[in-house]
Amino acid sequence: MISQSSPNLKTYHVQRELFVTLTKIAVIFIYGLFILSFMGCSATRSVTETKRTFLEQVLITQSVKSSLNHAKIPLPDGASVQVTTSGLTDDQYFAIKVFEAWLGQQGYKVIEDNADYVIRVVWHGIGTGYNEFLFGFPPISSTLIPFSTPELSFYKMVEQDARTRLSISIIKKEDGQFVSATPAYEGKAYYAVKTFLFGFTFESTNLAPPPPE
Repeated sequence: MISQSSPNLKTYHVQRELFVTLTKIAVIFIYGLFILSFMGCSATRSVTETKRTFLEQVLITQSVKSSLNHAKIPLPDGASVQVTTSGLTDDQYFAIKVFEAWLGQQGYKVIEDNADYVIRVVWHGIGTGYNEFLFGFPPISSTLIPFSTPELSFYKMVEQDARTRLSISIIKKEDGQFVSATPAYEGKAYYAVKTFLFGFTFESTNLAPPPPE
């Protein structure tokens, strides 16, 4: 009797261990699906609609300066110029002052009347943007559970940027003769904060100098 029941008992233990193993795998699989249902990637980009913050102002200033890094104006040194501007946003009125300062650094005289040339600046676009990317768990708040969970990010990037695009045309003021027109020049400035593994954070920017903390 003992010799006949031993194989059955051994088979029972093997089947039981197999059942327990498969049950564990199924639980882990279901738990993984539950976690993945909350975890994911998200990316957003928006244009700020509030009054300009300090960081936005600095970003716009540098993006205007950056757009002029490769700008060239074919006028003789020391020529006097009058600047006119057109654009679609109120930021152009500040940007033109940055442009006039740049002209002075190039050796030109910026005056209102009796100038040798008129420089017309067309601002194709001046503006700021906001980008956010998250890989991890967003904050969860639900009426089904009595508590809310904080955001848990394996990787998160929040970036603000500013872009400027402009073109320049030059006209002789005395007789209105067209002199030259430039291609469109474009500049960008950005400031980003990146977070790894729930808490390791560092900043990256092309602002010089970077904004104060």
